[in-house]
Amino acid sequence: MTTRGQRNEKLAPKPTSKNKTRKKSKTLKVKKTAAVKESIVVKTDEKKRSNSVLIAVVFLIVLAVIILLLRNCRGNNPSALPQPTAVPQVVSQPTISNTTAQKKKTGTPSGGIKSAFKAPVTTASAQTLNDYQKAAAQGDVQAAKNLANLYMNGQGVPKDYHEALKWSLMAANKGDAEAQCCVGLIYDMALGVPQDYKEAMSWYLKSANQGNAVAENCIGFCYENGHGVPQSYDDAASWFEKSALQGNANAVQNLESMKDLMPSSSSDTTPGTN
Repeated sequence: MTTRGQRNEKLAPKPTSKNKTRKKSKTLKVKKTAAVKESIVVKTDEKKRSNSVLIAVVFLIVLAVIILLLRNCRGNNPSALPQPTAVPQVVSQPTISNTTAQKKKTGTPSGGIKSAFKAPVTTASAQTLNDYQKAAAQGDVQAAKNLANLYMNGQGVPKDYHEALKWSLMAANKGDAEAQCCVGLIYDMALGVPQDYKEAMSWYLKSANQGNAVAENCIGFCYENGHGVPQSYDDAASWFEKSALQGNANAVQNLESMKDLMPSSSSDTTPGTN
């Protein structure tokens, strides 16, 4: 006699080989599907990474191109880009009184060049440049002075201080007072030669000793400013006065300007007063 449990075992279907095969195929399909999905995810991640790298590379290239363009623009046109502006420095200047400014007067004798180097006066039988040169070569003092004046003023010839000094020296060495003053002015004003106040003073004195008013005015200027000699307002006024007495207008003006520099006692003193 069979029991209920045995009866149920008999009724339960027994697994067959076909069912086993179906289960295996289903399992394989599930695994294949999972593998395909995983590979798709991996490929997607790789594609995203490659796209990110590509974008970064493109960005760097564009940035480099922009930098190069900016450099080229700046090199070709510096004003295209704003330039730093320099801040001006304000330097305070000391104030100088009128008297001090007059004492520190610098420059050259007023009107010296125009008074000394006068253009030659032409006559009915005016000499040409060649005639002057020939005559000067033979020792003609006036011809040498005329050549010096022509070269100093650039009259008919290019202005040439060396030639002016050359012909002035030729006449000065022969004792001509005007030429001696001209040589002094050339050294005083450094016209084609290094400035030499002592050399200028020596030639001024040679000329002034012969009574040349222009040279006397130049000596006064040297004493006033201490050029080649110790500064002395008394000596300056004395030489200005000598020149002014000969009618030199520049010396008259210089003598007038000396009043503010001279002591009041000496300026107020007049002949015939105690």
